[in-house]
Amino acid sequence: MEATNTRRWFRHSTGVPTRRRRCFQRIRKRVPRVSARASAERSPAEKLREVLAEKEGGAIPCPCCHDGLSAKLIERAGFRAAFVSGFTTSASRLGMPDAQLMTYSEMLDSARSMREAAPSLPLIVDADNGGGDAMNVRRAVRGYASAGLAGILLEDQRVPKSCGHELRTKEVVSRAEALAKIKMAVDTRDSMPASQRIAVVARTDAKRAVALEEAIWRVEAFADLGADAVFVDALESEWEMRAVAEAARRAGGVPVMANLLEGGVSPTDFTLEELDGLGFKLVAYPLSLLGASINAMEGALASLKAGEVPAGLPSFAHVKEVVGFPEHLDALEDINAQGARLQEQREAQAERERRRKEEAATEAEAEAPSSGGAIVLAEVVSSGDEEDFGGGGRAGPLRLRVTNAVTGEKQIELELPANVGRDIKDLLEFLRTFGLDVGDQAPLDGDRGDREYLINTESEGRKIEVWIDDE
Repeated sequence: MEATNTRRWFRHSTGVPTRRRRCFQRIRKRVPRVSARASAERSPAEKLREVLAEKEGGAIPCPCCHDGLSAKLIERAGFRAAFVSGFTTSASRLGMPDAQLMTYSEMLDSARSMREAAPSLPLIVDADNGGGDAMNVRRAVRGYASAGLAGILLEDQRVPKSCGHELRTKEVVSRAEALAKIKMAVDTRDSMPASQRIAVVARTDAKRAVALEEAIWRVEAFADLGADAVFVDALESEWEMRAVAEAARRAGGVPVMANLLEGGVSPTDFTLEELDGLGFKLVAYPLSLLGASINAMEGALASLKAGEVPAGLPSFAHVKEVVGFPEHLDALEDINAQGARLQEQREAQAERERRRKEEAATEAEAEAPSSGGAIVLAEVVSSGDEEDFGGGGRAGPLRLRVTNAVTGEKQIELELPANVGRDIKDLLEFLRTFGLDVGDQAPLDGDRGDREYLINTESEGRKIEVWIDDE
């Protein structure tokens, strides 16, 4: 009764198209999201959409990674997509079971490290139930899309959730809550630019929690809302798998994911061709890499405990190649070489600029009148004649000294020629030939200490002294 009433409400109260209109909606929603750019230029999200839109090509195997190294190995092996498994990531990062013990921020951080380790590989992240209500789902979709994840898998289990193949009692949220979460995920996805438009994989655990019929109802409803792929976990027979695939075909041909959990309740003895024939597009292998790692590490630890180096280890060179040492060192060498070239260019430019300024200063000094530039110290020998200066009866040669007014550094000291100093104008004109302009200053009368000064002043940062040297 609840199923019938909810179906009627779902079709007529939410505006979701009926089954007769589903095919049109699937075409309308999917086609515009396929970019026309070359595959090599597409983002992981666009690559995953290309995979999901393929009508040919068969079922796509998707190993599950749990850290950066496993993601890198999947990418190196040439797989077209992979899952970031909650089960294996919880085991790898926390060493704990997949029972919603890992927080959203921890899963986001782990998924981001896998994305960075395998930048060209489309990754579908297991986001559990979105971390809460529909608003938590919106945050999760935005966060994983911003981190560069290609797809997000959202389920309808109640908190605390657990592995879908765990045999203990499971519970799922109501239909209304499940639909609200998937609609929020789809709306958030559609608000993103094409390069970030993360694919929504809608999962239901209703088959184990309620019945197969309830799981099929939810698959059709999720498809109507615009989910990019659907997934029913813990299917226990080929007949159940065919029933789910048929429901997806009725819902407009939405792609279906199969979960071949190694050792779980679902049958795993299918080839990719057989799964394609059943109608499945994505095929997850959750435990293969983690299980192989556990076996290998346990065997290695047993050998080490016995004091033996484990057999069958890869060479050190291969390990370095896998983790990316050659590329890292090549990139470092290249950028250091660029830095050295930039240094040489800047130093050469600075040297050229220094020479240019030096040449310009030399040219300016050569072209400037004698009143400009530095004053060159010269020795002038007096003729020995003594002339009276200004009719004042003063006798003896005149001496000139110029010093830096601040530092006291001597710049000029010389004896004036005998024919200089007949009058003050003659003296001032002579000083100007050295670039010394003291104006029309009159001579100073009287002795100053042990010297009789004619000029004792400062001009343009220089101290200028002219006195009668009667020693």
